[in-house]
Amino acid sequence: MDFRDLAAALGQWWDSVDMRSMRAMWSGESVEVAFAVCPTCDGRGQYVNPGIDSNGLSREDMDELGEEFMEDYFSGGYDIMCATCKGQRVVPVPTDPEVIEELQAMEESRYETAMMYASEKRMGC
Repeated sequence: MDFRDLAAALGQWWDSVDMRSMRAMWSGESVEVAFAVCPTCDGRGQYVNPGIDSNGLSREDMDELGEEFMEDYFSGGYDIMCATCKGQRVVPVPTDPEVIEELQAMEESRYETAMMYASEKRMGC
């Protein structure tokens, strides 16, 4: 599973964000946050659609697909909005250690579930 597909499958931990007050809503609670560059898109707000290049593209692939494809690919013609930051280029990061610990446990569980579904999909289930 490509990291961009994984990010889309896992979704966001926050329900909403107020950048002015530096707070995010999570499970009905207001949580104090800082902001960090989005790790999925590296702060671009977009990335190449994983359906185009998630298995990687070799030089032979590029030659076979042609010059027009290469131009579109490198100029952003196949880019989509980042599933993590929704184009904002930054993501909220909680500052409370207890919230961080809860989120890490939740993310680990969601990651394990996503990996199990990906494994089942590869097996044809």
